[in-house]
Amino acid sequence: MIYSLPYRDSASNTSTVVIGPPGAGKTMGLREWERLARKEEIRYVSLAADVTTSAVPLIRLIADGLGIPMRSTAAYLLHVIKEKLRRDPAVLLIDEAQHLNVRALEA
Repeated sequence: MIYSLPYRDSASNTSTVVIGPPGAGKTMGLREWERLARKEEIRYVSLAADVTTSAVPLIRLIADGLGIPMRSTAAYLLHVIKEKLRRDPAVLLIDEAQHLNVRALEA
């Protein structure tokens, strides 16, 4: 069984966490959502975390997904990401997010 838990974060952005046991179909559901988003021309960035994904690699993955040149520090990239998403919102999809530490999630 898969559960979806919507909540609002401190910036009043809507977030949803999808949880379920291994093999329940979470990743397949995410891929289906991506297919439909492409068809409907919904802007999104999709990435998969792993045990090595800390705050800086996560920021760089998101920047890359948004087409932001990565010739700067992670702090500056985070600023550019926030400004870009403020001007042109996009859905951020993180598969295997359980591997992210608190610092990466707070970034």
